[in-house]
Amino acid sequence: MIRRQWVGLPSEEHVEIRQTLERFLTDHFKSAPPFIGNKLIKLLVDIARVDWPHFYPDFLSQALEMSSTPDAMRQGLTTLLIASEELATPRDDLSSRRKEELKKLLTAQSPQVKKKSYRVVEYIDLTQGKTKSDFCG
Repeated sequence: MIRRQWVGLPSEEHVEIRQTLERFLTDHFKSAPPFIGNKLIKLLVDIARVDWPHFYPDFLSQALEMSSTPDAMRQGLTTLLIASEELATPRDDLSSRRKEELKKLLTAQSPQVKKKSYRVVEYIDLTQGKTKSDFCG
């Protein structure tokens, strides 16, 4: 439905579907089998392929925010991974103009994603008792 009929749906339904997916993911991501969580994230990324940033402006900022909180870190990082795979090299069902727009948008966000990624690694290192000297010799 998202790939074929999304554009024809009323904007209120866009918001309702997106918010329902986001709520379900937030409530069930940790307890659901990983493949279910990944599929739900993929649906949100498919929505972002069409709507981000104009009609889904907080898509990437939500993923970045989730990746910095311990409870939602895996969900945020999975969202960033799937988004980078799907939005950086979209399938041929998007116009070349939209593909270029997505590439530019992702490129503009890459410093924030990189910075957040470093913070995640630092958090993991700290929670596992590792220090920078453990990696530097």
